[in-house]
Amino acid sequence: MSIVVVDGGMDSEGNPHSSWHYLAAACSDGAVRLFIIDESEKKILLLAESFYHQRCVLKLQTFTHQPASGSQVVFLCSAATDGRIALWNISGIIETAKAADIRQERTRQPLELGSPCLVFVAHQCGVNGLDVRSLDDGRFLLASGGDDNAVRIWVICITPRAGSDSPLSPSSSERQEVAGSGSREDRGDEAAEDSRGWSDLGVVADGWSLDGGLALRVLKGPGAESAHAAHVTGLRFLSSRLLVSASIDQRLSHWALSSRCLTLIHSRWCQVADIAELESWEGHPAGTHLFALCGDGLQVLKSWQTGTDGLAPETDSTDARGPR
Repeated sequence: MSIVVVDGGMDSEGNPHSSWHYLAAACSDGAVRLFIIDESEKKILLLAESFYHQRCVLKLQTFTHQPASGSQVVFLCSAATDGRIALWNISGIIETAKAADIRQERTRQPLELGSPCLVFVAHQCGVNGLDVRSLDDGRFLLASGGDDNAVRIWVICITPRAGSDSPLSPSSSERQEVAGSGSREDRGDEAAEDSRGWSDLGVVADGWSLDGGLALRVLKGPGAESAHAAHVTGLRFLSSRLLVSASIDQRLSHWALSSRCLTLIHSRWCQVADIAELESWEGHPAGTHLFALCGDGLQVLKSWQTGTDGLAPETDSTDARGPR
């Protein structure tokens, strides 16, 4: 089971239900479920669900897109044991919940989540690792890791439906993105060069949001077919140029990412067996990253950037081993 906070990137200004939080859950009975947690009432309500996948759902991720005109759009990515990834526009469901006082409907049945905007095959079997990072201008990097030991990169392009034929253009904010500790000019040149490369990828799937206003396109980026010796169970973007993966083979690997290739920087052995999840956050000083690996125990590792693409080997920060 996987649970993600849906409203992490949502605009809460003017929301009459400021105590509400939205959670999405991937369930082993084949359902994708959306819950409301009412902090003031201390209640959990099942808002909507879908059994579209018809098999065990393994992983979820969420992201928000702000069109040039119109309100913010919330998307949900779900991945199942058949290796397929589905993209859902759940903005309508959330707006329905905000407009009605559904807490008073004691016998209310959950809403239908509807059909996904698009679905594509990402791996030969189950997908246990997902992460999303914004590239701005309606483009998002999606990393997936599967039970086939592979790590693959995809680009999600979102545009107004009338302009879906040219979804990619280098963005000014992406060209200024800080990918490492080099000079500002060096970082800008490298990011701009990488940005142009993302437009030369092959199209995997096309779709559109249920309201018909947005066109979606998934492009196939680089990948590593034998990234690990066992199932990949965790992925995290550190920047648009750096990716970290974890696997049941008890290795934490760092990858240099470009539009052309995914290159291994270094890999280290971890003490936690049966790694089930990976989380990361930035530390202090700038360029420091902390990683939490959980499975048969818990281990926290630390690394730091040495340049625009490289990281120094991790050091153990905390090691709390579980019972055997």
